[in-house]
Amino acid sequence: MNTTMTGITSRPEITVVIVTKDRVSSIENCLKAVSRSNLHYREVIVVDSSSPHNRVMTHKIAEKYGARYIFEPQYGIALARNRAIEAATGDFIVSVDDDFEVLPDTLSKLLRNMTDPSVGCCTGKLLYREGKDEYVDRFLGYKGRDRKRVFSWSSVSIRSLLRTIVHMKDMRFADRTPVPWGIGSGLYCLKKEPVIQVGGFDPALGGKPGDYFIGLGVEEGDLYYRLLRSNYKIIYDPQAVAYHSPHHTFQEFLDEDAYVSGASYKVLTTKYLRKDPYMFTLFFMSFLYLVSMSIITRLVRDIEANKVFKMEIVGFITSASYREIKRRRREQ
Repeated sequence: MNTTMTGITSRPEITVVIVTKDRVSSIENCLKAVSRSNLHYREVIVVDSSSPHNRVMTHKIAEKYGARYIFEPQYGIALARNRAIEAATGDFIVSVDDDFEVLPDTLSKLLRNMTDPSVGCCTGKLLYREGKDEYVDRFLGYKGRDRKRVFSWSSVSIRSLLRTIVHMKDMRFADRTPVPWGIGSGLYCLKKEPVIQVGGFDPALGGKPGDYFIGLGVEEGDLYYRLLRSNYKIIYDPQAVAYHSPHHTFQEFLDEDAYVSGASYKVLTTKYLRKDPYMFTLFFMSFLYLVSMSIITRLVRDIEANKVFKMEIVGFITSASYREIKRRRREQ
């Protein structure tokens, strides 16, 4: 290990991980951006679950940028993330989604927050190119989350959760977004040892083709929550920025991101519903928030926002619960 009781040594061992599936053009842009990073890293690992043709192309692109290529035949993003952690030789794992483009200083800004031994993870800010994917940026993005936040187990309280009720009229909670939704997704630095200690990513989450629940990002929120429960801190640093590559029309946004957003509230809270008062409260507050915003946006005639909140409600109601997902996994 290169971590000590005082934090990071002068040359920490870092593995950059990119999980991908059938995104040949995106993965090249992602790797190109990572290769320009001012962070000294030991290796880049690409874990790929692509179809045969795209698998060949992705492998060639990974080799072009000196990345280690791993094919994961079982598709499921949580499975792929765990495969990457198992293969990583670094003590620190920086994860970048395959349709992200990091800036030269993004990865080093994540790592600078990891010096405290009690910190298990640092997440960064996700932005969208001007005029691109504006629906995501307005409704689900990180716009407005400009304050650095330090999350600990003390952040997980019903009292702090209930305080957000007064902000229920806001489009999104921004800097007041509750745990684990306010922590971030897609761009983060992890210490490998704590992640292994809490059991890695939950393979039941992350989704497979044909699932009612796609699982976008919820496997990350679940890991964050278990790190906090194990008394590790998580830092959100808005100065560590990545840009998301656009690929949405508004209808695609409704059918995919908005639906999955509503579903994610349900699947993660139902995992802990019977034994965790915080998640029990968050389950009902999430649904109350979506219904309230659906009514408010209808009254103010914000048609696009109203469609988004309605689709999130559909996702919440019609998607599988965590127990249903686990049952389907056992039957496969």
